[in-house]
Parts: sequence; C-alpha cells; structure tokens
Amino acid sequence: MTDKKFILKSKTFWFNFLMGAGVVTGALPQNKYVGIAGTVINIVLRTLTNTGVTLDNSNNEIHLN
Repeated sequence: MTDKKFILKSKTFWFNFLMGAGVVTGALPQNKYVGIAGTVINIVLRTLTNTGVTLDNSNNEIHLN
C-alpha cells in the first residue's frame, strides 16, 4: 500500500463524514440499527480499499481555490 490519495477523494472518509453529520444534525436517528449499518458499510469500504490517504494535496488531485 504505497500509493496514497488526497483524503477528499476517499469514499470511506465521505461515508464516515456524512454518517456523523447525519447523526449530529438529526437527519439520521441515533439507534443501534444505524450504528450497526454504519459499522458494516465502513468494514466493507475498508476491505475494498487498496490505497492509503494523505492530507497532502501537493499532487493537485483536487483544486482548492
């Protein structure tokens, strides 16, 4: 796992960010089923991952103007 991509291109990052935002804002209920579903989806995304992430956007993968 030597290749790394900018974190904003990570599906796992966005899933976890949106899941957390949904729970905090009340868009998603805070119950065990949401927690279990989130955990299972996170595990699936992590098993599909073949690259690491970095906060370094020096490759200009995403233009932050």
